[in-house]
Amino acid sequence: MCQVENKEWEDFIKGILEEKRKIEEEQLKDELTKKVIEYAKSKGADLVSIISADRAAEMAKEYFLWVPPHHYLEDAKSVIILALRNVDTVMMRPGILVSRQNIMMNTLLNGISYWVGRYLQDLGYDAVPIYEIFGAEAVSSSPTAHHTEVQEETMIPIKVLAQEAGMGSIGISALLITPEYGPRVRLGAVITNAPLKPGRPLSENLCSAARKILGCMRCIEACEVHAIKPDGYIDFEACWMFNKVFKKRHGYSGCNTCQYVCPVGYYTRKLKPVPNLPRWLHKPVMGRAGQHET
Repeated sequence: MCQVENKEWEDFIKGILEEKRKIEEEQLKDELTKKVIEYAKSKGADLVSIISADRAAEMAKEYFLWVPPHHYLEDAKSVIILALRNVDTVMMRPGILVSRQNIMMNTLLNGISYWVGRYLQDLGYDAVPIYEIFGAEAVSSSPTAHHTEVQEETMIPIKVLAQEAGMGSIGISALLITPEYGPRVRLGAVITNAPLKPGRPLSENLCSAARKILGCMRCIEACEVHAIKPDGYIDFEACWMFNKVFKKRHGYSGCNTCQYVCPVGYYTRKLKPVPNLPRWLHKPVMGRAGQHET
């Protein structure tokens, strides 16, 4: 296993973690916020961040088709972002195990979101969990659907809200990257009218810092369909078409390579070198209208 060993990088990550600790420390001074954060973690959430519903609504105005939290809850005051970390070694071999882990994590996040919503209800507040697609039975009704398309249907940009809430930074891979676990997390959310103490964005973008300090190009080099470009452009169509290979075989997307190779993550940064990752496109795959994809 190769370890990221760089004093400047270690100091940077420790500084970001201290910044996050101070943000949460301020939030925990509010008794209601403390109760909700601690309850969410007791139900399995590894990370919990909060953004005000009004701020989320302001951000929604900047993007086509996004809707504010008030679309689902008229008097919404807060959006709670929940993160669950991966079992990292599973992502070493894209395929059925990655697909099953993604399904399992979405199922668990749905459960955490449900229980947090129930908890808020018991405290006298309204809450709307944002549930994710979680298994082959959901896919079967729409064989070309991708979990990202389901997220688009909800119109709640969880990754962007998580960044604004201080959970992490969106990287060149379009993934949310956390200082604790890098991008090796999956996200859920709960909208509520509980007046919770919001967080704030981190002072530095973790991906930008990794590229500057470490010269990192890992996700760009590892992507089998070259969907991640050095200039920050993401070819989402190439990514989704590749993931449909896994969906057809296993019922869900099964390529988390860009998550696995990212060196960010204070607790999960022991990673295999990029060249050791398996390649899936050694044989042509049938695409739309029977055409071969390479």
